[in-house]
Amino acid sequence: MAQYQGTAVGIGRYVVTAPGEVEIALEVVDAWQRRGVGRMLLERAVQAAVDAAMHSVVAIAAPDNRAVIGLAREYFPRVRVQLLDGMVWLSAALPEASLAAA
Repeated sequence: MAQYQGTAVGIGRYVVTAPGEVEIALEVVDAWQRRGVGRMLLERAVQAAVDAAMHSVVAIAAPDNRAVIGLAREYFPRVRVQLLDGMVWLSAALPEASLAAA
């Protein structure tokens, strides 16, 4: 991934939604999509959640957001995907702390 300094190109965050569960949200500016920024933000958010002893993750995406849905399927091989109220709901177990550190 190219280094870029001076202007933010994306943001990733997690919010605790239930005991042991976080919701992860990512946003990458259009010009930087499909360059690995989203994956890097996801990896860092997941690591922070694992470090905070969280066990599961949820996310919500628009049905036409194939990039986010594809990233979730790649990163979490056992992700659960559901269409509810016109949105795609993703849920998965987070890696164990010992596995995430490897």
